[in-house]
Amino acid sequence: MIGNVTGRSGAETMPVSQADERAVLDQDRFFALRNRAYQLADSGRYKHWHQVADALLAEGFAVALIKRLDDDAFAVMMLSRSCAQSRAV
Repeated sequence: MIGNVTGRSGAETMPVSQADERAVLDQDRFFALRNRAYQLADSGRYKHWHQVADALLAEGFAVALIKRLDDDAFAVMMLSRSCAQSRAV
């Protein structure tokens, strides 16, 4: 199934494949996961990123998305810092 996406001007359209639609949904899910990870890290309940990852898994986020976040060294560093700063307050 292919849909159409309207361009910025509203006049032109381009086909959107199911793969493209899935990619957008995966991106949305990933950003939702990342936002939730920061919420958990900022809560002060977790000492380390891996504890946040375990909580995300328990909340039902997909392992593949958690692994994708875990593979981002900068994000892991920032989440770890958020954990430490939240616990120091």
